Amino acid sequence: MSKIVYPEYQLHIGGLGETTGKHRFFMARTVVKDVRLHHHDYVELNYVLEGNGIQMINGIAGQLRPGTLSFVLPHHMHEMRRVSDEPSARICCMFDLQLLLGGRDDSELSRLLYGVGTSSSSFVHVEGERNERIRRLFQELQDEYSLPGQAGYRDMIRSILTEILLLFVRSGNGSATSGPVYEQKDNWFWQVLLYIHVHYAECVTLESISRQFNISVTHISRTFKKQTGLSFLEYLQKIRIDSACSLLAHTNMPITDITFETGFESFRSFSRVFRDTKGLTASEYRKQAAERMNQVKYGIP
Repeated sequence: MSKIVYPEYQLHIGGLGETTGKHRFFMARTVVKDVRLHHHDYVELNYVLEGNGIQMINGIAGQLRPGTLSFVLPHHMHEMRRVSDEPSARICCMFDLQLLLGGRDDSELSRLLYGVGTSSSSFVHVEGERNERIRRLFQELQDEYSLPGQAGYRDMIRSILTEILLLFVRSGNGSATSGPVYEQKDNWFWQVLLYIHVHYAECVTLESISRQFNISVTHISRTFKKQTGLSFLEYLQKIRIDSACSLLAHTNMPITDITFETGFESFRSFSRVFRDTKGLTASEYRKQAAERMNQVKYGIP
């Protein structure tokens, strides 16, 4: 199973710090606003109710207008900006992918979603009856989200999310991904990349990737260097260290727990890679992050 960040460790990770249970889920109605380029280890689903904006996902721009849905997979780079001062509103959902898939990474739904941003678009625009249906589903999701004590709460959240995302896929390019997306030869590398971004906390190796996608170790290794400028191991460690930095800055999770939550086999290995990458220890990084957050909180320049 992919990594889960347990909420008892969370001071805050954006809105996700307000969640309960083993799988994070957060939703809120907010405005379309300027958001700088960033990434995170959870899924982000946006639905625009009113207003206009532009969202960039992995360098591809999509127009945000009433009826637009956008879907951002873990660690996809994205940013958002307004294009006018008119009133705006969007529904934003953020959640662990495993909340939706429940560990069924070989399901049709998982193959469809892993292809978003590569073999299918990260944006769709819906109108008419389908838009009204999606709007009603988001209202049902909000109603369910407001009553976490209900019987079957998590299953209902999963059920409504699944329906919304299947409508998202069907409104875009769902028919092109009826089979495993990694069978599309031109896109194999990006499917490997998506797989790594989702499963980086597990025992991921060149050999396991080779078996998973039926591509030679040598070919994967060469393509990684060509496409990213990093070796496979360097890229994997970068994702793990980025995740560790987020946990260090935004949770009170013990550093030894962060070691294993981010996929490192030993604290010694984690400490060495962290220092080589960041130039300081994990404890020093956490201390500096806390100081920066206090400066922002209290308006200290």
